[in-house]
Amino acid sequence: MTDFIIFLRSFWMSRRAWYRGEYLRSNHWRKFASWKKGQSGYECHDCHAVGAVDVHHLSYDILWFEWFFPWLTVCLCRKCHEKRHA
Repeated sequence: MTDFIIFLRSFWMSRRAWYRGEYLRSNHWRKFASWKKGQSGYECHDCHAVGAVDVHHLSYDILWFEWFFPWLTVCLCRKCHEKRHA
């Protein structure tokens, strides 16, 4: 599915379903997340563990604009990511 179609679907799907089911699978997000992980050296921002990390939005207002505001995302290990959402 193209990023444009994913963007359009955001207007009629619930925000959570769209974000998890569509946005996180978009080419845009995959490219940005890969770049961000490389920039961080695959190191968790909170506990500094090195390995598998997720890219976490500090603000969801920047969806589609992460390349312009990369400081509003951080790399977190799964444990720290779950703490942020708890």
